[in-house]
Amino acid sequence: MISDRNRLSEWLSPRAPIIRKLLWRLPYRWLPNPKPIVWVIGFDADDGRVITQLRTTHPAFGLATGVLETAGTPARLWLGRIGGPGVCYLDL
Repeated sequence: MISDRNRLSEWLSPRAPIIRKLLWRLPYRWLPNPKPIVWVIGFDADDGRVITQLRTTHPAFGLATGVLETAGTPARLWLGRIGGPGVCYLDL
């Protein structure tokens, strides 16, 4: 997930489709900037259970959208992002 859920957006979504459509037309510079959150969720491939989570903030890296786990010594979790250039990794 790239950011926290927005309660107002969640509430408006089923209730006021016209407002949602109008908001989609706003220029990006008028929209609030998302918080630089890193949130990675690991699921069990067989039954979909959440087996692990990583959630943190960092001012220089956020909006993680791509995740890759690599084996080796050390095993690493690689993260890519949107909203700017950046790749980071964490030793597992």
